[in-house]
Order: sequence, then C-alpha cells, then structure tokens
Amino acid sequence: MTRKVSAQTLSNTLGGTTASWDELSKAVNGHIFFRETKDYYYNAAVNNLRYMALLPQAIAVVSSEQEAAAAIQWCKTTKMPFRIKGGGHSYAGFSTCPELVISTSGLNGLSLDQQTGTVTAGAGVINYDLYDRLAMANRTITHGRCPTVGVAGFVMGGGIGFDMRRFGMACDLLTKVRVVTADGEVVEAPGQKYSDLFWALRGGAGGNFGLATSFDFKTIDVAGAQIRAFQRQYVTSDLGQMSGFVKLVLDSCQAMSEDFGSRISVRYLKPAPGITGENQFQVDMVGQWTGEPKELDALFAKFDKVLKPNVLIDFTGQYWAGQHLMEDDDAGYFYQERSTFIETAPSPSAITAALEVLQQRPDVHGTCDLRFFQTGGAINKVAPDATAFVHRNSQWLAVIGYYWQGRDQSNTAMIEAGHLWQDSFYSLILSEFKGEGAFQNFPDISLLDWQTAYYGKNLDRLKTIKQKYDPGKLFDFQQAIPPQA
Repeated sequence: MTRKVSAQTLSNTLGGTTASWDELSKAVNGHIFFRETKDYYYNAAVNNLRYMALLPQAIAVVSSEQEAAAAIQWCKTTKMPFRIKGGGHSYAGFSTCPELVISTSGLNGLSLDQQTGTVTAGAGVINYDLYDRLAMANRTITHGRCPTVGVAGFVMGGGIGFDMRRFGMACDLLTKVRVVTADGEVVEAPGQKYSDLFWALRGGAGGNFGLATSFDFKTIDVAGAQIRAFQRQYVTSDLGQMSGFVKLVLDSCQAMSEDFGSRISVRYLKPAPGITGENQFQVDMVGQWTGEPKELDALFAKFDKVLKPNVLIDFTGQYWAGQHLMEDDDAGYFYQERSTFIETAPSPSAITAALEVLQQRPDVHGTCDLRFFQTGGAINKVAPDATAFVHRNSQWLAVIGYYWQGRDQSNTAMIEAGHLWQDSFYSLILSEFKGEGAFQNFPDISLLDWQTAYYGKNLDRLKTIKQKYDPGKLFDFQQAIPPQA
C-alpha cells in the first residue's frame, strides 16, 4: 500500500501551506510521492538519464479526469511550477522538473469498439499495453517500436512508425481528445466548440495546450494480413564503398511503394580499448513490407551484390508477430538527438562528407549514428496546414544520434567534445542534405529557432490557440509554444 506523504513534508520542501498540500493530496486520493516514499523512483524515472538530476520533489499521480482537473486547478491557484509526465520519454527532459510532476500513469484505461474500430487510450497508456490490445483485435494504428513510450506525447508530436507511409502519421488517425484546460475544465475536442484545439493537438506537441486525459484513434484491420519484417546489417571498412552503398540503399528504398517502411542507421564502429581489429562502417536496416515478396527479394538482391548481409530478422507472417520481433530496446541512456527533414536522398558527395564526419565520432560507450527514418507516402498527401504537424514534404527524417553511458559521465571533456562534434555534424546535414525543420517529437535543446523548426508556417496559428486556451502560460516548459502577443 502506498505510503501517503505528509502535508508538512511537502510544505517544508516546496513551500506553500500544509492546508494547500492536504487539499492536493485529497484531490488525488493520497497518491503523492516524494524522495523518501516507496515507489518514488518508479514514478519519477525518465528515459533520458541526462535529466535524472532534475527529478521532482513531489509527484502527483492522477487516475481520473476529476483528479487531473483538480491538480491543474491547484497548480494554477498556488502558482506551483509543474510538468506533465506520461511515459517519460521526452528527449529533452520536458516531462520532469525540480518541483512537481503530474503523472498520468493512473489514466491507463484501454477499450476498443468492435463496431466502429475505434480504440480509446488513456493518457497514461504506454505502447506496450496498446500493442497488446490492438493485437487481440487484429487491428493497428501508426505506432513506434519502443514499448515504454507514452501514447500521449507520441501522438501529440505527430507519431512516426513503419506504417506511416501507408496510413499517415499517428495524429492523422486521431479522432477525439479529452483535455483539461488551464481553467481546470474538461473539454472534448473537436466537439462543437473545440475544432481549433483539436487541430493544435495533432502535431502541436504535448504539454502545450492542456493535460490530455484520453485519445480516440481510427484503427486499421490487419486480420489475415501478411507482413515481412526484416533487419539486415552490412559492414565495410572502405569509406568509398560505404558511401556508394548508402546512396544505393536510400535511392532504392525511396523508390519502393508505400507498402515499404524502413529505418536505416549508419554507424562507425571502433574496437573497444585493448581489442584488436579494424574500424568499420555499418548499415543497420530494419523495416517491414506488405507487398509482393518478389519485389522485396529484388531489393535485397541489389544490396547483397555489393556487400554481404548479416540477416538478423527475416520473418513472414501475422502482422503483430512481426511487430513484436522489431521492438526496440528503449532502456534509459544519456543522449541527445538532432533531426531534420529532407526532400530526397542526399547526393553522393553529401553522403561522403557525412561519413567523413561520422568517422570522427567521440569514443563514448554508446551509439553515435546517422539515422534515416523513411517518410513520404500518405504523410505527404495531407496538407501542411490540415493539422499542426507541418512536415508534409519529405522523403526522409534524418537524425544524428549521440548516446553515452554512465561510465562516460566523469569525462566531461569527452562529453562536451561529443556535443561539439554533433553540432558540427548537424550543420553539415542542414547544408549538404538541404535539411528543413526539425521533428517536435524529438525535442532538441540545442535548437535556437526551435519554434520555426518544429512548426513552420503553422506557428502563428498555434500561438493564437495558445493565447485562447492558456494566455497565462500555465502549461510551460523550455520549448513551450508562447501565447500570441
């Protein structure tokens, strides 16, 4: 049984009166945790370990819309800074802060209407639970591969996955959201009055316009559908050979139909200290295919003529069986990612320049890579201003990943040098790959003009909606959309 925190303890650590903390405790049925409380770290943990030092003094877990509304109203009355936490996977640590975190983990209801195919997910639902519910019904939505990512942040930032070229972004499948607004009112968008809010919640990123409590999605029937799930790796120590191979892979994948989805990671592998061996480039390609088998076989044959593959996954069968094989390891790491959208595969010279920078990767105990998520298809059939998700003219989402481990933390000079390497690499990608914008689902604290990068021409409308629903900026964080001046 959860030990309830005393109002005096919270008053001593965060300020405010004991009576006010008693009020919040009663509002959330005593589900307030602090550092000495059992299960505190379970509720406080975030995926990016860089931000574990920002863990809150207190966590309020809400389990109903009434509790969520009361918690928001309490924060507004007491002027207590807070953040909203679903799965805790914000790349930039926006789901934690030193004061109070409102966790939606108690809003974990899941239901599926067999007649309409609509799935309703509470804001505290994580992908793993959603996958299981959808698999039971042989239905799907555009979804990612990380099992512990929260549904709320995923969909409100857009939501990518291998099905996005067939079905669009996850936010394109959203049909209804229930939200606690800054005045503590629970509203349903779109409804009759909230079409503007619904527009903003589909790509305007989480934590900007209110505390979302549940989401309704249109689902797609995959009963009887066959899928080919694959993961293949190719290595070479030759820069020129790898440059040509990456160009071949990107061009060939881009030419595939919308039945093809892929993520391509290019890495430069160095032997661990004390281990002999040569440095090597590696391409790791993972994805799915739902078209004719011979077409995918022809694609792989083209690649295999150049480099010998290491086949990790080659599965043909039921949709969800394939999805579970491709689940990603989303254990906590220290990391930063920098992203941009590109309209087509880069030129040979641009790829060569990128691989030369990749060779200079920092010697951390983690992955440093150049990653390509394949976009296009159904994503680009939606107008850029139809939802708040503006990035509707790309074929690839390019990402520079910089990951390290706890044992690297003491070497601050190496960590900082790694950030400088990443920043220089990012500048090259923007220039040589002709990158535009950045992905709001992968928030980047190093972006200077993040508002335009995330939201482009939709920014002014988002500011107007922020002014309407949260003029006092109650829902605030480092990259929160500001109200229209």
